Amino acid sequence: MSTLLAIESHFLTTANAIEGLKLRELRRLVTADLNATKKRFETSLQLSQIVAEGFEWYKSTAGKATMTNEGITWNAEEFALKVYGYQKSFFYKLVKAGAVETEKVEEYKTYEPNNRTIEGLLKFVKSGGKGAEGEGGEEGEGETA
Repeated sequence: MSTLLAIESHFLTTANAIEGLKLRELRRLVTADLNATKKRFETSLQLSQIVAEGFEWYKSTAGKATMTNEGITWNAEEFALKVYGYQKSFFYKLVKAGAVETEKVEEYKTYEPNNRTIEGLLKFVKSGGKGAEGEGGEEGEGETA
């Protein structure tokens, strides 16, 4: 955001500008969007736990035996797509995120208070908690087939 001149700042606080530019409505929607982004990240964290635990079961002796008994011979990519509906890339991001310690997730939330994503979390962890400076944009949260 650019720095405003004093007359510009004053202008944006006048009743006419606030009404005419719909600034109250704008702030309300921006806040709602930010809250939705945070909620989407929390949901993705929950999904990552489920997917990681499911993948561990798939790889376990019990999981392999159950699948063999049912005549199922999925590789990991087929498993990800057929069970969870995720493409390989996003599936593995969820699996990795499911293994991130709670303390690291909390550190990431402090580091990135607004635009949180699974991809951002993984970059943060990979960088040793320094974050990925200059990274931005959206990621394929919820990417399905």
